[in-house]
Amino acid sequence: MAPSLLQLDWDVTSQILAQIEPLDALHLALTNRTFHRVAIPRFLSEVTIGSEWQKDGRNRVDKFSRYMLRRPAERIPYLRILIIESDAFVTGTADPATGETYVDFNFTAAVPLASVVQRASRLRKLHVGGSDFLFGSVPELAAAIASLTSIQEFKMMHVGTTAERVLSRMRSRPRTVECSIFKVRDRQETRRHTGFIRGQHHLLHNFTDSLEVLNLENVGDILSRIEPGTVWPCVRDLTIVDEIVVDLNSFGRAFPNVRRLRVSAVSIHPVEISDLWANLDFLALHWPRYHIFRRVRWVRFNLSLVSGRNHGNTMRYSEARHFLSVTKPAILDGFGTPELFQCIAESVPTLKFLRVFVTPTFSGSSSRQVNSLDDWLGKITPHLKQISLRGLAVVTQCQALESRDRYAQLILASNAGIEYVGLATMNMNPLASWADDVRSYAWYRIAARPQNGPPVVEALRDGLGNAAFQSLLDTPSL
Repeated sequence: MAPSLLQLDWDVTSQILAQIEPLDALHLALTNRTFHRVAIPRFLSEVTIGSEWQKDGRNRVDKFSRYMLRRPAERIPYLRILIIESDAFVTGTADPATGETYVDFNFTAAVPLASVVQRASRLRKLHVGGSDFLFGSVPELAAAIASLTSIQEFKMMHVGTTAERVLSRMRSRPRTVECSIFKVRDRQETRRHTGFIRGQHHLLHNFTDSLEVLNLENVGDILSRIEPGTVWPCVRDLTIVDEIVVDLNSFGRAFPNVRRLRVSAVSIHPVEISDLWANLDFLALHWPRYHIFRRVRWVRFNLSLVSGRNHGNTMRYSEARHFLSVTKPAILDGFGTPELFQCIAESVPTLKFLRVFVTPTFSGSSSRQVNSLDDWLGKITPHLKQISLRGLAVVTQCQALESRDRYAQLILASNAGIEYVGLATMNMNPLASWADDVRSYAWYRIAARPQNGPPVVEALRDGLGNAAFQSLLDTPSL
């Protein structure tokens, strides 16, 4: 007879429970007392407080806090991840006449939650949405968070001057921080919070020796204005999300040792970046208007290059071609339009590894311009032959990739230099992940190229495929 879950060693049981979602662990804990003892630590290890906690007039936040505080020494130490979403304390009622919902906030339950947080000495990851509203209404929670000493990953959304004071008082020294500046909305425009004053306010200044990964959203010139001389030398991974980035140089001076940079902006003011980010290894961008005068090993284009008489398309193609000719990446990620392949062939034909996202449609589209993968292959093959690729990975929608073996053979036959082809399927836009998980791909390699026949293709087992993928990602600079 196979052993039951309760007969396994505790270490084995813990590993099994770590693979399930916290809510599933709760359901298991509610089956009987024994499973409650086994599964409740997993449920309490990762708690997300969202809008559903206030549904139907039930205050689950208060119930959760009272549950934790009944046996604080036993239960609170299990809490390792706490996520307080922006709508966690939103309440509202619908007007029966119009059906419109009037939104309000009720932060009463956040007061006992502060007592839980204050005792959560093993908390490692903390996300707080609506931070300026929350901390302004519940100073007890602000003080509790500031007193913690073990936070390694901290995310704070809607940061204004109130939340800034909490950041400045924090005793923890997190390695990873995501900070989104609060924006004020009115009828005419959306403008970022302007209450930050140099000499009175600070931002992240107490994390200069600990920060390694930083995500800044809507920060504008606030950081350079209130922290003009502050340097964060340990930051290796930097993400900047904003509508307009006026001066990348200010970020270069503040974070001089960045190796992985992501910039998501509608517009980039053209500035020369000649003496900054000497160690830059990876760059992801939404617009190729960067005057970088050095090579970057790995580039990710979160943009589509398309043809047409539209001036914006023509300008973007020209800027992308110039950008690639200067940076000369060994690895490139991008939307797999035929224009991208043409741009690569013209600007950086020495590229070694290319990953593309393709969405075939029956009607075609202005951003992808293909009706099927066969049509796509026909459009890119003339350009593909001019690129000295070692590997090509294609990410597409599930329903569009039915004959993987055939497509792998067609791609390998189109370019005699390609050794590996990876095929992955996704149901979503890959801007965030690009199917970076090695398990997403089916990998193929060339086994033989007969003179009078099609190439012999070998499907790689997971271990060999993963190793091939990693070797392509480790491709050195050209």
